[in-house]
Amino acid sequence: MSVRMALGLVTLAGALAGCGSSSFLGSESPTDTVRQFLEAAAAHDGATACGLLNGHGQQVMGVYPDRFGAPGAHARSCQQTVSKLGQLPHSGDWEEMARGTICVYGTAGTDSQPVLVIYSRRGVRATVVGSVQPNLGPGYRVMVPPTPAHAGASPPSGTPRCSRP
Repeated sequence: MSVRMALGLVTLAGALAGCGSSSFLGSESPTDTVRQFLEAAAAHDGATACGLLNGHGQQVMGVYPDRFGAPGAHARSCQQTVSKLGQLPHSGDWEEMARGTICVYGTAGTDSQPVLVIYSRRGVRATVVGSVQPNLGPGYRVMVPPTPAHAGASPPSGTPRCSRP
């Protein structure tokens, strides 16, 4: 192996090793991935939040403001939407959702798994749904982001695996 090739492999390995805890791969836990997304959204960190979504999730998040009739919302990217969450209705819900109980239903596999987030909205119990999907490699991505616009959702059927902060 040439020195140039060896240096290239070392550089690539270092870059990938540095990404293990970042949103590049997501977490190895579906509940942790959803919580990381919600925390990043609450902080209006579009790069991190959108990095935890798959392509479909990014599209869903990009049009999220449409539900509230926000002008030009249909033309926003995921990152633009996340950066403006504080200007939309239910903006405080994002922090509450990040501190809530996250339940994932179904078994690990290649299919998406329903997610239920239970949190407090102005002192009242609220629930929202979404879904998470395993990557082809390690980690998970959020496929349908849980959003406050879906508050009041019923739990999916099956036995959940839940995580509290």
